Amino acid sequence: DPRALALYVRAGMLPKWPSIAVRLEKPAPQWPITSQLEAIEAEPDDPAIVAWDSQISGRERPLDHAFWVREERAVPLWFQRDGQRVGYGYIRLGAGNLWHPHGCALGPIGVTSAEDAAASVIAAVNWALQRADALRLEVPGPHPCLPVLLEHGFRISYIDTFVSTTETPFFDARCYIPSGGDLF
Repeated sequence: DPRALALYVRAGMLPKWPSIAVRLEKPAPQWPITSQLEAIEAEPDDPAIVAWDSQISGRERPLDHAFWVREERAVPLWFQRDGQRVGYGYIRLGAGNLWHPHGCALGPIGVTSAEDAAASVIAAVNWALQRADALRLEVPGPHPCLPVLLEHGFRISYIDTFVSTTETPFFDARCYIPSGGDLF
C-alpha cells in the first residue's frame, strides 16, 4: 500500500528489501534436495541456541525461544558440517494454520556465514518435510535460499517490505530468516 509506505518514510523508516512468505505443500516431488549440512536435533532448553540467535538476529530474546518451544512445539536444530556447527534453526511443528493444521513454520534460521545460508534452509526443509504436510517461512529478499526454494516447488504466498530507521539493520539478511512477522 503506497500510503503505508509514505507513513514509514515520513517516520524515517526506509524500505530495505522485500520479505517474501513462501510455502510448500505435500506431495513435494522436487524434494528432498541434497544439503551439504546435517540437521541435528538440539535440546529444547539449550542455552547455546539462544546465544547463537542473539548474535545472528542482533538481539536477545529468551522469552521468544521459550514461547516457540512451549506454544508452537518448536524443535531446535543445529546445522553442522563435519561435526562443526555453522548455524541453528527452529521447526515450529505446532504453528499450523486454518488451511494447513498439520503444517509447520520454519524459523528463525541463522548462520554465521552467508555461504552456509542456503544449505541450512535446505537441511531444515528436508527435516521438516518428514514431519509436516505443509511448510511456510518468510525469507528476506537478499537471502541466498530464495531462488533455490522457488526453483524447487515453493510458492510465494505474500510479499511485505522490511523497513528500518538505520542504514544497517540489526541482522544480516543473507544469514538470517526470521520466525515470521509476529516475533520476527
